[in-house]
Amino acid sequence: MSKHHVKSQRWKNGKLHTSVYAFESFEEAKGFAESLAGNAVKIYTEEGELVHTVSDSVQTDSYA
Repeated sequence: MSKHHVKSQRWKNGKLHTSVYAFESFEEAKGFAESLAGNAVKIYTEEGELVHTVSDSVQTDSYA
């Protein structure tokens, strides 16, 4: 089972499009998330905890 999920959301033609991708490690998920073009990209743990956010202008990391 995957340990991290990347959720990407972007607006296109007035509709919100959401995609979810699964990765085994945080590092893989973060690398992928930072390469995506979207309005908001978030990384969640297997338990649903938000651990990283990438937006058009801001990145935040919840891991210490």
